Amino acid sequence: MLITPPFTGRWLRAAVDVTSVTLALHILGILFTGGYTVTTFGITFTAWKVTPPVVLVSALVVLRLAVRHRIASSGSFSVWGVVAFGGLLLIVYLSNGRTIWSGDTVGARYLPLSIIREGNFDLDEFRFLYADGIPYYVRFVNGHFVSDYPVGAALLAVPFYVPSALGRVSAHSSVVTELEKLSAATMVAISAAVLYLVARQVVSHRMALLIATIYALGTSSLSVSSQALWQHSASQLALTTSLYCFVRGRKEPLWVALAGLPLAFAVISRPPNALIAVPLAAYVLIYNRRQIWGFVLSGLSPILFQLWYNARMFGNPLRSQFPVLSPEGWTTPLLEGLAGVLLSPSRGLFVYSPIFAFAVIGIGLSWRRNGDIFLRYLSVGAVLTVLLYSKRHEWWAGFTYGPRFLADLTPILALSLYPVRCLLIRSWPVKGAFIVLAILSIGAHSLGAFWDDLSWHVDVDVNRDPAPLWWWTDNQLINSARAVGKRVVGALLALMGVSVSRTGAVGP
Repeated sequence: MLITPPFTGRWLRAAVDVTSVTLALHILGILFTGGYTVTTFGITFTAWKVTPPVVLVSALVVLRLAVRHRIASSGSFSVWGVVAFGGLLLIVYLSNGRTIWSGDTVGARYLPLSIIREGNFDLDEFRFLYADGIPYYVRFVNGHFVSDYPVGAALLAVPFYVPSALGRVSAHSSVVTELEKLSAATMVAISAAVLYLVARQVVSHRMALLIATIYALGTSSLSVSSQALWQHSASQLALTTSLYCFVRGRKEPLWVALAGLPLAFAVISRPPNALIAVPLAAYVLIYNRRQIWGFVLSGLSPILFQLWYNARMFGNPLRSQFPVLSPEGWTTPLLEGLAGVLLSPSRGLFVYSPIFAFAVIGIGLSWRRNGDIFLRYLSVGAVLTVLLYSKRHEWWAGFTYGPRFLADLTPILALSLYPVRCLLIRSWPVKGAFIVLAILSIGAHSLGAFWDDLSWHVDVDVNRDPAPLWWWTDNQLINSARAVGKRVVGALLALMGVSVSRTGAVGP
């Protein structure tokens, strides 16, 4: 019988710890220098990519936590289990090895450098952004170049940029692009971990884990929010944090007062979230009246910051990115837009995340007698948000993947799945349908994160002609699935020693 020395486990843990620390120092070195070169024993090593070592150190940390702590020893995650869950999601988000950015995210990519290095919120030092003309995401106001988009995501990304900002890393460095992705991915991974804690307050560990996983992998969290510094990245983290405060406040009312801070931050990160905040404020006023002033006071600091920012950068404290009162921005017929944001083959929520058909059932159950009152108020905000985007002139959200406009609703919709647990327990067909729709949702957004390159938009240009958004046989989801299918079939044929010519003839 093979006897394992008692010190083997200890040495293995020590090796993992040393490797993790070494990798962490390696990552800091890249972030501080923008990439460095070391020559040892006549061999030159060049380090310039941040993502691979971050993925590796995250995997080692998760492994260390799994070995040292029983992360689900009592039918629930310990604190370390929640950290490990978030770490696994971060690995998934980073594993595609690319930053899926847009002009919408450019300001948030560079603003953290400006905030740290110059203590301001302008983009004046990044001349390459407007050297050939001012792009749509930049405004020239009062002698400064300013991002046209809210700055909440940039504010939350500041800690990630500190080493590179202090190290004077060039804004042209690929490290900056990686930092955009790393900060966004971390925000969304944390939001999923927080949503698990929210759901755990009302359902079992398994159901809470299922809800958090669906939110993390079966929604725009995977395909959009975690891939670049969209407004949604910060918005979703702030919203899930506010949900945690509200649910925790059922037993400890002080938490309801604290909910005002993250909820207000969600609004300044993505102003349409005001449609979610108003019903929640009404909920506090009706059911937690003693906490209303604490709720209001805790939410003041983000609101005051936004008023100061608008006045400072745009000369108008009430300035908004889109002219809310302008009729030109809201010309879509309501039913047409509603069908688009929910059912369009290239944007529909129920096409890309069909699992949320069960969220509709969950919301319906919350309105029955003895239903969850808090969920009712959340559903009011969700409905108002859907109606708002249904009226938008460009309800399809430009060049993007899937139902991006509704990304901010995904924490609410995921939490709305919990009332259907009784149906899942009682009926195997219902449980089977739930599982199938969850798999389809994860598959759809995996295609967006790992395969789609937005080339479909280049070919059809939906901003000029939105008709292709209704093509069922030729859209970004179907085309990405076809491309993956062709690659898989090609790989299998190659393993079998079979080649296929362009004419379709099969040869040896």
